[in-house]
Amino acid sequence: MKIQEEDYGVFKQFLQEIYAMASEVEPFLLAFGEDSERREIEEKVIHGSYRLYHSIKGTGSFLHLNNIVSLAQTYEYMLDLVRSERLILQPSLTRLLVEGGNFLKQSVGIMWKDKSDARLSGETKKLSAAVMQATGVGHNSIKFTPAGSTPSPQQELLETFVEETRGLLETAEQEFVLWDYVAIDTERVTDLCKIIGLLKNNYTMFDLEDLESICRAMEATLLRFVDGDFFQGPYPEQVFIRIIDTLRETTDRFFVSGEAVVPNADKHLLALQGLIRRPIGELLVQAGLVASHTIDEALEKQKVMESQTPPRLGEVLVEMGEISEIDIHHILDVQHQQREKTAKLNEQLAGEQRKRVRGEWADLLPAELTVERSTINKICELVRTLAIEYRSGEKKSEPLVELEKLCRTIQRVSANIIVPRLKRVVHDLAIKTNKKVSFSVKGAGGKVDGDVITALYEPLVELLTNSIEHGLETASIREEQAKKAKGNLRLLFLKKADELWVSVEDDGCGFDIGQLTEIAARRGLLSAEKKHLVSNRDIAKLVIQEKLSTKKQTGGSSEGELGLEIVQQALERLQGKVDILSLPGKGTRVTLHIPHQH
Repeated sequence: MKIQEEDYGVFKQFLQEIYAMASEVEPFLLAFGEDSERREIEEKVIHGSYRLYHSIKGTGSFLHLNNIVSLAQTYEYMLDLVRSERLILQPSLTRLLVEGGNFLKQSVGIMWKDKSDARLSGETKKLSAAVMQATGVGHNSIKFTPAGSTPSPQQELLETFVEETRGLLETAEQEFVLWDYVAIDTERVTDLCKIIGLLKNNYTMFDLEDLESICRAMEATLLRFVDGDFFQGPYPEQVFIRIIDTLRETTDRFFVSGEAVVPNADKHLLALQGLIRRPIGELLVQAGLVASHTIDEALEKQKVMESQTPPRLGEVLVEMGEISEIDIHHILDVQHQQREKTAKLNEQLAGEQRKRVRGEWADLLPAELTVERSTINKICELVRTLAIEYRSGEKKSEPLVELEKLCRTIQRVSANIIVPRLKRVVHDLAIKTNKKVSFSVKGAGGKVDGDVITALYEPLVELLTNSIEHGLETASIREEQAKKAKGNLRLLFLKKADELWVSVEDDGCGFDIGQLTEIAARRGLLSAEKKHLVSNRDIAKLVIQEKLSTKKQTGGSSEGELGLEIVQQALERLQGKVDILSLPGKGTRVTLHIPHQH
């Protein structure tokens, strides 16, 4: 991608700074190469080199200079190992620092002339590979540390790479989940391109070709959108989200086993290509029917033609005598076939992707919550055991008391940790059910016990699913009822004196509580005298424990019943209660009440 004219000033200053910093550290590198025992020079080498590559990484990312940013990332990782004393700055690494500085100084002129770093791609990859090989972190040289063993510096670096990559994937996923809002903000789409570019650089560093090429294609597709091309289909973000799922799974597999082949990589690339609607002029040139300059002439004629409805490009070309109507119909058929092929490909990929149905959303729970909670809980349990032993022996250890308090603190997390996954659930279900949904979350910033958040995740998925599938109406039905086409779905966390309240509320069809009490009375669940005194909490028990519903059952257990059982089981574990408030035509609110001691 070429530097935009408005960024020339920043670009020029950036290149001048690269040259100056590389020149400044060069004499120290040469001196240290001759005498590696001089510690005072080593400090200047490490500090100067790190400052150089860290600056490139920051400003280079802003300018989309992905090739030298990728190189800077590699050098920065190596220098991080040296700074943390996990790697010795040996002569071979010093030579690579000298080579990197010389390369950057020579590249300044090329980048200014080209207004990009595209020509540097080959050399930056070679240098990056050499650095990774020298530090023992190349893709083929990583030794995966067995569980329970002390990780090597290379393994620690790999862990840093995976953690950073997961974070970038998480951020990109959330932007695509909110694509309806992101797509109308060019600056935000450009920032999303930068995130994809950083992902690509991460994968390049470890020579993960499949992952790198997919990110490159994602970045190119988004840049075409920024430049004015249109996406085909109603939900283009689904292609990107599906690919992010694949990147995440492959990254995790690489971390565990070192294997990083992407299943269906070619199909994902084709799906990305099919997102952009190819103009008829481009297809005509590709077919060899007209020259590109002829298309330009026809477009100019199309602009100056005085008409309320300007003729189409094909009609202008026919009038110019450049092509026949038969040629136009042939190209239109090709265009239609390509759209059908892309649609079938997306259906196939969606079918092959693991289906997200009730009971299978749990794997979307953030790994850092499930894995780290387990470790933290074990530590805290050991501390409690020690504390009990001290008390039973009538001993008092102030450090142990403080440690016990600290354990209680670190076991508390923000509910925000599960919000991105819940947004993904809502997004996917809205598309699956063909409904328009506005999802908002409030009060998730407060700290609560991590075990509570883990236990609430699946019940919340089920309640959100019920609201979308059974509560919110389709856009056409809502408009008939004088409602906004987009249904409102809200998730609220509220901390009370002795309870945590978690509410899921929608403005959908609701249900008639009076009708439910009549059905309960007929089934013998309520006496005739009590049916007029029933509370919202009583109704909630009937709905959840007795699977009471105003909908006619066709026999057997429904998916909705299974979902409510998950809510009931979670409440039993947490010793919680539930309230349900619903009005026909207005919506439903389900509130879970969780005691603070849990």
